[in-house]
Amino acid sequence: MPVSRDREFARQRGLLRWPAQGPLAVPFGNVRNPRFNTVVPHPGIDIAAPLGQEVRSVFAGRVVFSDWFRGYGQMLVIDHGEGYLTIYGHVEERLVAAGADVEQGDLIARSGDGGSFEIPGLYFEIRHDGKPEDPSAWLRAPTSRAADHRAAPRTAP
Repeated sequence: MPVSRDREFARQRGLLRWPAQGPLAVPFGNVRNPRFNTVVPHPGIDIAAPLGQEVRSVFAGRVVFSDWFRGYGQMLVIDHGEGYLTIYGHVEERLVAAGADVEQGDLIARSGDGGSFEIPGLYFEIRHDGKPEDPSAWLRAPTSRAADHRAAPRTAP
């Protein structure tokens, strides 16, 4: 895998470039689906972007999945080592195949539509050892505020 030892993914918190240009449309966490008016878990973020916009790898790694997947549409998964994965969902076009090595900033897909919030763009997740982490904590400062899909604040039982 092309990841160098002095630039492990774990050291990139707050430093990664956004995988697509556009505002944060739907945040990580529990969100209210405007179509069904229900609160649902959202283990990633939605970035609003026009159809066909460039989607780039946020860090070097190996593509371990490049195909259609239920709930994510056309999707890519990149393994960055040490249990870190990035997931790029609802893309219009996948430009890399499973098994390909990618570098940070490589063009890997084009944004699409079909997400659960019906916003054209990109769905993006970061997982560590299978557990979702808030991508906003990993990406450089957001380009704009999230749309109003946030759920009511959680209260302790």
